[in-house]
Amino acid sequence: MRLTRITNETELHAAFNIRIAVFVEEQGVALEVELDEHDAYADHVLVYFDNQPVATGRVRIVNDTAKLERICVMPSHRKYGIGKAVVQALEEIAKEKGLRKAKLHGQTQAMPFYEKLGYISASDEFMEEGIPHKLMIKDLILNCV
Repeated sequence: MRLTRITNETELHAAFNIRIAVFVEEQGVALEVELDEHDAYADHVLVYFDNQPVATGRVRIVNDTAKLERICVMPSHRKYGIGKAVVQALEEIAKEKGLRKAKLHGQTQAMPFYEKLGYISASDEFMEEGIPHKLMIKDLILNCV
């Protein structure tokens, strides 16, 4: 497994392909919602497994907080700890930027995954693109995993 920060259009296109496969094709999110204006300035990571791109995620700053988004792993590569590596890489980027807190909108089916990484639920369930989510938060300084 090799994780890299995205630095060029080729890598970004590979990340978009993963997001389309997972969010658009697998989960039914509209393409025009999945690929949005935030992609232009967010920091993105990409994970390669056997030289094939298999996972991605992005982080951006929202009100002095790191907002982790678009975290996804191709179905063929789930359960290998790749998602954890993506989240940890995004948290490291946030810390490099001096951010102390992180938040994300976790799909309720993925809550146990995020809880294992130190995130706690901070909202009632809400719907995004027809999928139930909860706001989850983490103190990046006190709650290092």
